[in-house]
Amino acid sequence: MNLFQCKAFKSIFRGQEAASGPIHLTRKNVYLLPSKFGCIYLLIFFGMLLGAVNYANNLAYAMAFMIASLGLVSILHTFRNLTGLIIAPAYTQPVFAGQNIHFQIRIRESRARNRSSLWLQKNKEWFPLPRLNPLKTADGQIVLPAKHRGIIQLGRFSLATYYPLGLFKAWSKFNMQTSALVYPKPAAGRPWPRTARQHSGSDSDPAVQTPGLEDFQDLKDYQPGESYKRIHWKSYAREQGLLVKRFTGGSNRTLWFDFETLPAPDTESKLSILCTLILEAHNRQSLYGLNLPGGTIQPDTGLEHRNACLKALALFEAP
Repeated sequence: MNLFQCKAFKSIFRGQEAASGPIHLTRKNVYLLPSKFGCIYLLIFFGMLLGAVNYANNLAYAMAFMIASLGLVSILHTFRNLTGLIIAPAYTQPVFAGQNIHFQIRIRESRARNRSSLWLQKNKEWFPLPRLNPLKTADGQIVLPAKHRGIIQLGRFSLATYYPLGLFKAWSKFNMQTSALVYPKPAAGRPWPRTARQHSGSDSDPAVQTPGLEDFQDLKDYQPGESYKRIHWKSYAREQGLLVKRFTGGSNRTLWFDFETLPAPDTESKLSILCTLILEAHNRQSLYGLNLPGGTIQPDTGLEHRNACLKALALFEAP
């Protein structure tokens, strides 16, 4: 977007409220202005027209009117390339601080047209969209750096096109209520052997069964978040449902990761260590719990438990 476009529409979008649902692009929210090449094209047209009037040359008139007709057709196709699209946010995967957030944007074609040369724009960066077939849906993404933990809002972005000749730019601006969760950055190194023993707490109750890794015990129903490596595929092939193998013989020790007792100088360092400990415990399929000031997550295993602990770290004292 050039300087003229920025000044012309800055006041329009300054007070734009964030939208939570899909946005349908119509002639009321799609804007169009000449591009840099379009401005040169207009200068050529006026120069040709001025020469035709000055010399009363019919061939020059024909060339000027042909250039004008081509420009008008380009305006129509550029504008139609955006109108009729439906824009909505999609689920964005959580990331760790220091990684890139891939905000997912879903675009649906509603007027049985082929759409191409579509671009998402955010912070002067351009992200191409795949070709849209009639009445189909495609997903684009806006990539932003996750500089800190917490909840990162996507904020304002735009959808633009220069189709078909690049003479005119059609665009629409959005302010959607979509965000991404950013976990703390894992601590460098492997603090598991020392820190886990120091802050693991006492042995768990022998009556409580904990997952083991040695001897096969039985089969149980699959629960969301359990490792796919433990699925009993033979039972699934015999159409007996999705079952997972349960083992015994593992450690009966319940690990407790305590924020207050970690040997770290500041809050962010402690959260980074806790993040690493949680990832290690999840990979080892250990039973672990989390103690944070103001809240406790009881010991458990599985992907859902890991995500719940990491979310608690991400939102801890978040602004």
